[in-house]
Amino acid sequence: MLEENLHRFEAAILQAWPLPKWTGLTVLVACSGGADSTALLIALSRLAPTGTTLKVAHFNHRLRGVQSDADEQFVRELCVEFDLQFLVGRENSTTNTNSRQIPRDEATLRNDRYKFLKESALSIGARYIATAHQADDQVETVIHRWCRGAGLAGLSGIRFSRPIDEEIIVVRPLLRLWRSDVLAYLGDREQEFRNDTSNSSIDYTRNRIRNTIIPILENSVHSHAARNINQSAQQLAEILHWITEEASNFIRREVKFQNRTAEFSQQSIREIARPLAIEVLRSIWATQKWAERDMSSTKWNELYAFLITDVSGASGRGRQTSFPGNIIAAVNEGVVCLKSSDAI
Repeated sequence: MLEENLHRFEAAILQAWPLPKWTGLTVLVACSGGADSTALLIALSRLAPTGTTLKVAHFNHRLRGVQSDADEQFVRELCVEFDLQFLVGRENSTTNTNSRQIPRDEATLRNDRYKFLKESALSIGARYIATAHQADDQVETVIHRWCRGAGLAGLSGIRFSRPIDEEIIVVRPLLRLWRSDVLAYLGDREQEFRNDTSNSSIDYTRNRIRNTIIPILENSVHSHAARNINQSAQQLAEILHWITEEASNFIRREVKFQNRTAEFSQQSIREIARPLAIEVLRSIWATQKWAERDMSSTKWNELYAFLITDVSGASGRGRQTSFPGNIIAAVNEGVVCLKSSDAI
């Protein structure tokens, strides 16, 4: 496509996700039929270079009866129009009618959807799964995580990309664009899209944040509250990136891995700042594939305090304690040892 023919919306996508990143690869585009994913599908279909394969995946949660089926049909027809392969998944456990909606929690819905997307990507050999998260979604996510007491990683928001498998990366090309940009693009192209009526339901936390909390913030606190929150999240993401790089350097330099254990000197963890030390510990957990679900901020701080405290156990030689996921932390003669109880 000639540069002068690019819509500003499409140009913004290419700036965020340059063509060399996905040329010659297979990209699975997640499309619900809503405004965001419809805009993403159309833009990527116009931008995809020769040799790049786009395929489309739609998951029908069957929460809204005939409306959900109409969403599926809408995406199917888009795929016919743009000559793209269509993959569909459906929730089989929900017996639903148009008059009686059966809401499920947001986490379950998301897990069902991503399970389908991952399986579909594996089946077609896709390198990327492109989703339509945009800046408004980012703000909603940050507010939600803030209210739940998230740490730096949570408050830095949704990442532009993340691996979900050794061969598959989720990418979000619209993350720096706003819903208003999406609607302007669709309007300029005179493109219809599906309106999910459940977006106005107060059954879901994200809807309450979108339809109640953010308007209150912008009307009563600051007119640019959403954009300021988004900017703060971007700044935190940059700080997190630096901390992550420093943690990786520390681990390469100081940590010895062997037989499901990680060892390093107590002095080395004392010499770095607490936020960096906690990121080191998180990275060790991830490297060892230890369960992090129950390692709350409080638990990470407890672990850090345990590791830097110079107190001998009853034997006078060392001490140890346990943490969620059956992980044992021990300090003995100036050496820290973290290990799964399975390795004992």
